[in-house]
Amino acid sequence: MSLPAVTGDYACTSPIPATAVNLRFRGRFQDREVAWDATFYTLQHFLQAQGAQNTRPFIDIAQALDGGYRLRVGLDLPLFDEPAIKKAVIMIRNYKRLRLGRHEWGEEVTISVAPGQSHSAG
Repeated sequence: MSLPAVTGDYACTSPIPATAVNLRFRGRFQDREVAWDATFYTLQHFLQAQGAQNTRPFIDIAQALDGGYRLRVGLDLPLFDEPAIKKAVIMIRNYKRLRLGRHEWGEEVTISVAPGQSHSAG
């Protein structure tokens, strides 16, 4: 595992590569510039952490208490490395119809859990 990445596009506060990464980056939302406080998840990590068995890729936006915005993104990737993070940041910046709430698309991803196996993940 490497150190957190800081580039001109984003500041990652988590070691990468990883199945979940925390980062901050600038973008546009509702016709104004915002600083996104984001977490990007692989769908496998998200499902295990939530104790769920299926979901679709998603973007989830919520207003934060400080007036900024909390962004959660779940993508069907094996892990987030620097190229995957850059592509996801570009995807968010290029998406013209971002809105508060959860937006899902694509094929549903399902994980199976063996009997007696826990869903929880770190």
